[in-house]
Amino acid sequence: MKRVTQIDVCVVEKNSSRTLAKCLSAIKQNLPGMELIVFDDHSSDESASIARKFTNKVFTVSGVLGAVRYEAAKRATGRWIIFIDSDVYVYPNWWKKIRDFLHDDNVGWVTGLHDYPCILPLWKEYHDNIFMRHGATAFSNTALRRDLLLDCKEIKLVHGGEDWVVKLHIMNQGMRAVTLTDKLSYHDNENLSGYFKAYFRWGQSYRLNLSPRLALAAGYLSFVKSPIVDWLTFTRIRKISLTLLFIVILVGVWGIFGVLRGMKPRESV
Repeated sequence: MKRVTQIDVCVVEKNSSRTLAKCLSAIKQNLPGMELIVFDDHSSDESASIARKFTNKVFTVSGVLGAVRYEAAKRATGRWIIFIDSDVYVYPNWWKKIRDFLHDDNVGWVTGLHDYPCILPLWKEYHDNIFMRHGATAFSNTALRRDLLLDCKEIKLVHGGEDWVVKLHIMNQGMRAVTLTDKLSYHDNENLSGYFKAYFRWGQSYRLNLSPRLALAAGYLSFVKSPIVDWLTFTRIRKISLTLLFIVILVGVWGIFGVLRGMKPRESV
């Protein structure tokens, strides 16, 4: 593979010592020639030391997740940024599948799907169905235009769902957001439990930016109404599962808890 220029690989992490070495090793092996930058949010484990074994560009950051990603974009220099989460291991074909889209001036966002562990096979099937219908929206495995992210100032006030804020901004600029149906990485995080955490952070973000009443209204639409609509759509191709409905509602309730709790001072990634 020829040396790749004008692309930075950014890994935002905190207390990721269990997975970080494998993540960075996969990046070095499968995305050679790219600039690797790690942003560590005051880890109390060995994460920062592990990162320095792979790159001399390790920065200490703090703040809500959206602000940290915005800071990553400011410190990067390439035209494109690749965000890889610290518990994601990119496959050897990741760059081969992604690269051609980066030459298209109408594309601002490209992401692939994950393989991942999940304790409930039906949840995994439901989750994959959503991605196939709506496209994937996650910074864990995504290349995007750096200038478009820097133009999205509102991300600096978002702690969860910051990926959707940026993706929507890109599409509102008339740019394409591409989701490849190939599984291009392995996400070493149990998916269902990960959704509880993600929805909770997303709920906290609504309280950062909205009044309590508006935050609850937004939470209802995002965490209750929309997932139930997705469940009803899923039941058209799959028999009705009340167990799955219960889990969908339970995850949504966890997002509402995030709205009610808000964020404590100094809380971050």
